[in-house]
Amino acid sequence: MPGFISDSPLARDLIRIGDEAIAREDDVALRAYFIEDYVFHGPGADLSFDQMRAYFASLRAAFAGLRLVREQIIVDGNFLAARTTFSGDFTAVLSYSPIGSVEPTGQHLEWEVIGTFRYDEHGRLAEEWVQTDYRSFLTKLGVTTTESARQGS
Repeated sequence: MPGFISDSPLARDLIRIGDEAIAREDDVALRAYFIEDYVFHGPGADLSFDQMRAYFASLRAAFAGLRLVREQIIVDGNFLAARTTFSGDFTAVLSYSPIGSVEPTGQHLEWEVIGTFRYDEHGRLAEEWVQTDYRSFLTKLGVTTTESARQGS
């Protein structure tokens, strides 16, 4: 079901927060969307809300025209699953990659993540689990296998 998006308010809010506060900076909206003790469970590490904010800021700094497109969103109660494509022109150093800082290539990049989100009783994001193909992402960033091995990945 490519392009399927639930008509749930949680789905609409996920799209809105991606457009308004992740692709562009809106700290007030971001803080209103996430609970204070939010936890991100990602490949290799858990992150707090402040660490996720830093990651979002690093994406905005590194990728001109950063964009998030929610390809599919399925909602079941307080849980939501989504396939998201990130894209942008890699024009500045990405300081928050899986292997540390990566120099820009100037190329337009796209990468996909699949996430499961848990919301609290007020519709605020409480917890998130994300899977992505980091090897493919690093290759798109221009990192070679030798570089990633040298940096400890």
